[in-house]
Amino acid sequence: MRLKYLIITIISIIILQACSSSSNAPRAVNTGPATNPPNGDPVTAVITASFDPLNGILPFPINLILSGTTDLTLNPPTDDPTDFGDPAVALSALDGFSTIAPWGTAFSVEVAPASVTSGQSVRIFEVKLTGPGGGVTEIVTELQPGVDYVAVANGAGIGIVPLKALKQLTSYMAVITNGVTDAAGNVATPDTTYFITQRTSPLVDANGNSTDPLIPDANAAALEPLRQLTNLQELAASSAGIDPA
Repeated sequence: MRLKYLIITIISIIILQACSSSSNAPRAVNTGPATNPPNGDPVTAVITASFDPLNGILPFPINLILSGTTDLTLNPPTDDPTDFGDPAVALSALDGFSTIAPWGTAFSVEVAPASVTSGQSVRIFEVKLTGPGGGVTEIVTELQPGVDYVAVANGAGIGIVPLKALKQLTSYMAVITNGVTDAAGNVATPDTTYFITQRTSPLVDANGNSTDPLIPDANAAALEPLRQLTNLQELAASSAGIDPA
């Protein structure tokens, strides 16, 4: 079975694509029901990794919150930077993320606990970046399940708990694969937004216009930097034997 990405983030989560695919066959051709790898059982329901940055639906922690930082503090978008009652404003005062706090990512339905296996369907890597909030340039090492961390199902989500403090001023990448399933054995699939950012060609042209007629110009422009980050993260994950295709 090829394990594929569902999402990716840094010191965060990358869920690699599961069974989503495309076809150039004419629409009139009956391609048959969708099936789950590796045994070909019919898909009976859909379990999706939640990832929609344009609407604030993200794994946590995630280095997108560091985007645009000049002093290594978090930089989440805020409506009023002087409103200290806003949790996002409070986050802006933090120097990065905790080295001991759990990580988490959500799914559309409950995750089968037995499918969440540290070191298999969930893997953690220490990585190097182009800079704060930037793309992955290489994998340094893989963390050891049961020694450095443990991953557990948490209802409609997955929690990743460090078993000892992570290194300071260091970036990590969590990879969740389509080894994760729902209770019926349906494999997890990526959110539509993440699926879009897996494209290898730009979402906007030289004039800032969307290259996809179904994606508005503003959305395409907002997603293009994320597409570049996703491509770099998946390239790094593939070097560890995880197939994003």
